[in-house]
Amino acid sequence: MTEALIWSNYLVASAFALWRLSFIDLRRLTFADGLLIGMIYYLVAPMLFILLEGRISAQFIMSDDYLPYYNLDTTLTILACLYFIPLLQMVLPRSTIEPLLQDTRKEFDLTLLVLVSAMYFVATVSGFVLSGLWAGGHWYTNTHEALTTNGAALVLKHLANFARLAVFGLIAYCAVSGAITRRTFHLLGLLIVFCDLFLTFNRITAAYYLISIMLVYRERKLVLAGVITALVLILPFISNMWPTFRGLATREGYTIRGLIAAAEVAWRAASSHGGLADFTSSVFESINLPVLNFIVQQPGDSLGVTPGSIYLRPATIFLPSMVWTDRPPVFGTILGSVINDSRSGLALNSTLIGEPYGNFGAWWPIGILPLYLIYHLAFLQLSRSSPSFGAVGAFAAIAMWRFDSTTAPIALGVSFGLLIVIRLSGRPSPNT
Repeated sequence: MTEALIWSNYLVASAFALWRLSFIDLRRLTFADGLLIGMIYYLVAPMLFILLEGRISAQFIMSDDYLPYYNLDTTLTILACLYFIPLLQMVLPRSTIEPLLQDTRKEFDLTLLVLVSAMYFVATVSGFVLSGLWAGGHWYTNTHEALTTNGAALVLKHLANFARLAVFGLIAYCAVSGAITRRTFHLLGLLIVFCDLFLTFNRITAAYYLISIMLVYRERKLVLAGVITALVLILPFISNMWPTFRGLATREGYTIRGLIAAAEVAWRAASSHGGLADFTSSVFESINLPVLNFIVQQPGDSLGVTPGSIYLRPATIFLPSMVWTDRPPVFGTILGSVINDSRSGLALNSTLIGEPYGNFGAWWPIGILPLYLIYHLAFLQLSRSSPSFGAVGAFAAIAMWRFDSTTAPIALGVSFGLLIVIRLSGRPSPNT
């Protein structure tokens, strides 16, 4: 009976989400659209495999496996989210500005795309140099040391994180609006994916690229079927190699020989895997669900999170811990410390739900609603200058499913700054 109720609610809520997805206008994307798209990728898809198998293992997380038919509090929290996000996307206001295809619009959008692309490459390459990874070491250890001792490295990290999400929103929007060709869309997207893989060892841009492909080609059923097949059957094997590969790739210096040796070890390690839920975990970041389960199972304030701190942390974004030692800690590092007993700053992610639940408990949809409304309306205001900013807001919301909650305020701040730069350069907004 319990399984039947869970399945029926999962199917109804998923159908509701997919129905709302059909209303999304790619020329007028919003922050709420991004919350919905991210939920389908990071929650609806992996939950299908988890419900089929009845579990997902915690793997390297020092917590219990998530058993959806046993950990009912967590499952109910997930089901509530599956209803909450599509409903939010349905009721929040949308842009009423008619998308234009005039030369002024294309010039503005291309200028924004060039600026964000340049920001990505400058910030990523500079961060790579500051980390010292080019001389060898471990990708995480080097990066963590640079972030905790160098304020410039922290700023570069935030700018690179913004640019890597924003650029995929922009190329998807520009491809749909006609500002760039689909060939340019693919060339720039693949260039950034490979740059990110081998300079930061971060695979998130591959997910952004696949999501942007599904948005741009959503009317092409064969393309969508091909991407979905790759997500389930092919890409998980490559993605499962990545943790082993990036841990070994630069231990003896950044050399071709070292990269090949690491790839050989990673290939052997990825050859064995569990069921479909564990196999696809690296693609859909399903490992975040056992972390969420840990949060839901904790009594009261045992995590040590101050209620409402999710509203305060955006004010501390660009301040390194050496400047303000008492600033509210990153939620992911709290989880890393509590769950994996980590003292190296290792962060654990817990989907979009984790931090709001840690702040407000089971009432998290009500507690977080004002913040999401602020983000949605702020990006909506930006999109009055150009709908391309709406695409940036949508991908910021997608990224919040995988990264820290400060992703959205950083994206807002940098977007406003870019708008000012473009206007000061003498290029008027197409809607002014």
